[in-house]
Amino acid sequence: MTCFTPVRGRRMRITKVNECGAPIYGDCSQVVTSGFVSVEFSPQTDEGEEITVRNANGEICVSIPACTSMTGIETTITFCNVDTDLFSLMTGQDPILGEDGEGIGFDIADIPCNEGFALELWTGVHSDQPCGVAGTEQYGYLVLPWLSSGVLADFTIEDGAVSFGVTATARSGSGWGAGPYNVQNLAAGPSPLTPPLAPDRFGRMILTTVAPPEPSCGCQPLVAPGP
Repeated sequence: MTCFTPVRGRRMRITKVNECGAPIYGDCSQVVTSGFVSVEFSPQTDEGEEITVRNANGEICVSIPACTSMTGIETTITFCNVDTDLFSLMTGQDPILGEDGEGIGFDIADIPCNEGFALELWTGVHSDQPCGVAGTEQYGYLVLPWLSSGVLADFTIEDGAVSFGVTATARSGSGWGAGPYNVQNLAAGPSPLTPPLAPDRFGRMILTTVAPPEPSCGCQPLVAPGP
């Protein structure tokens, strides 16, 4: 048994997913960034319905309490810099390109409900064994494999830096499975998520010794695994 406390956000990776919540492979499918200020999570629930039946004497003869179930996780990501490819992956809007073909901005418009993305986060770790039993640095790793229904969050232009954000809802039913990346170190070597994420899960958080990927400006390719 290992107890640990996630400390500070180290890195974020956004991966484009299709209408079934599975990764989309291609030349511009992922962005890795450290330019985020915060990520807020707010679980959404359905309180259910309590069933109570009284007999003719007014006494309770059937009492079944309501069963609360999670319907999604509202997620608000606030960024401290503008990566046009990142916003494109998250919102489904094509970036605005300059004469040299480089991204210079993004449109503010309705975000298609069928567009989606996966969110991965790495944190630092505070624990009694911050480097693990093998002396290897450890990280907290969180994945929400399918977020959709995103909207541009509130922003203010004032005497200071302007932060932009996107609010989306994490849902279950994704086709992420083990995912397309190595995020754990097992006895046989680096491995995708083990065991794979079941479709009825909203996400997972684990302790890992796989270091987060290096950030870069702009999107990067995602190559499909071989046969």
